Amino acid sequence: QHPAFGRLKSNIFYFDNNKPTQSKLLEDIVWDASRKKYWITTAYGTGIYELAKDKNIATPIPFPEPKKSDDVEMFGDIIVDAQKRVWAVRRYYGLYQYSDELKMFTKPLLKGPVPDSLIGNVSRLTVDKKGNIWAFAKNYFIYYDAIQGTTEQYPLRWDPDFDGQRKIILS
Repeated sequence: QHPAFGRLKSNIFYFDNNKPTQSKLLEDIVWDASRKKYWITTAYGTGIYELAKDKNIATPIPFPEPKKSDDVEMFGDIIVDAQKRVWAVRRYYGLYQYSDELKMFTKPLLKGPVPDSLIGNVSRLTVDKKGNIWAFAKNYFIYYDAIQGTTEQYPLRWDPDFDGQRKIILS
């Protein structure tokens, strides 16, 4: 069990053990068994961090795009797919994938008929029991078969006769 497990379970992590007052409220915590580390995002847009199983200090992970002066580095929905690739959504910028070679998150290159404009609009991300990816982007659900490398898009159509909360209809 990780030394910081109690704090992680409570959604609080101290980024410097010498200064426990400098804590961050966590948004996502994902254990990556193949890399033996946690991936962590914070609730206030301070980027993505990695926390090795045997460490107490979280290390920030860089990404290639320069930060604008008023921009926050908000990431969320971290997942690990069936091929052990790590994915995350950067708020306002879309889908990112971790590169083991570059040691940073970059825009992904997916096989299949998913246009870059749709990838840039991914706002939610999850993985199913088989490790395949489901994403929501504007008016589409995107299914990515992580083993086969194929994608399917499901456009959302809203039922025009329904006055309450919108129903989702897969076509």
